[in-house]
Amino acid sequence: MNRTLFSITAIFGALMPLVFDSAMKGAVLLAVAALVALTLWRASAAARHLVWLVAIVALLIVPVLSLALPQWRVLPAWGGGEIAMPADNRPSTPYEPYMAYTAHAPLEEGTPPEEDAPTQAATAARPALPTLAVQPTPTPTPQPAPTWREWMPLAWCVGFTLLAVRLLAAHLLLRRASRQCPALTAPPDEKIAAAFADACTRLGIRQRVTLLLDKKRTIPVVWGVFRPRLMLPLEAREWSDEQLRSVLLHELGHIKRRDTLVQWLTQIACALHWWNPLVWLAAWRLHTERERACDDLVLASGVRPSAYAEHLLDVATK
Repeated sequence: MNRTLFSITAIFGALMPLVFDSAMKGAVLLAVAALVALTLWRASAAARHLVWLVAIVALLIVPVLSLALPQWRVLPAWGGGEIAMPADNRPSTPYEPYMAYTAHAPLEEGTPPEEDAPTQAATAARPALPTLAVQPTPTPTPQPAPTWREWMPLAWCVGFTLLAVRLLAAHLLLRRASRQCPALTAPPDEKIAAAFADACTRLGIRQRVTLLLDKKRTIPVVWGVFRPRLMLPLEAREWSDEQLRSVLLHELGHIKRRDTLVQWLTQIACALHWWNPLVWLAAWRLHTERERACDDLVLASGVRPSAYAEHLLDVATK
């Protein structure tokens, strides 16, 4: 178990220098976007939304730019430095084999040869056996406990996985709910279909949008990037013409502005940088400015502000 855990930590640890380096650069970009958005407080909500959107897209592109333009480095030395080898694991002095030899002094003149000369000659001709030096058995050194720097990749992986699973689960739940929605019928839903077609014409939406009614839902929902869907609560059959028109213009405004794609990009950025509070701040501001921009579309179509506020309150309370 520990070996598997350390393997996963090592794999994600290789990505952490790039993640943290891009996160620090992205923090600078988000701070600049916040200052620009503050200076545009009198501008339209769509303009402020564009500022935050550029910051989120730049945050996702920064890792690629960090590889292409490595000159701008803000990562501390411990994040991208070389790995030092522990002192216990350094290679020791190379082993020198023990060469055993016997030095024979030359015989002096007049010294009689020994009687067992043949025996000594046979012994000298026999090869000497090498002498092996017995090395002491090294004691295994205990492996040090992982530090907080080694646990950081695993913590990032857990947070990213949880947010990615939540995003995927929400998408699957919406697809399941869309399959259970009843089909629009002509007599009760003729008014909804006519108002839907009129709203698409006013906003200039040429893309096919699927309209659904869900009896379990209380608020309208829009999702889908390539095949957008608009799901209304079943109570929409009882709405007035003006209220139905206001809600449809607001929800279809998200499709016209490609807010479903922006939502995906924002959620991916939050999953990658879940530990960065500036990213969540940017996501919150994107959501706020997106809703205000769609409200501006509704008001620009001729709906009275007081009536529109009443419609939103009625939908929210129900």
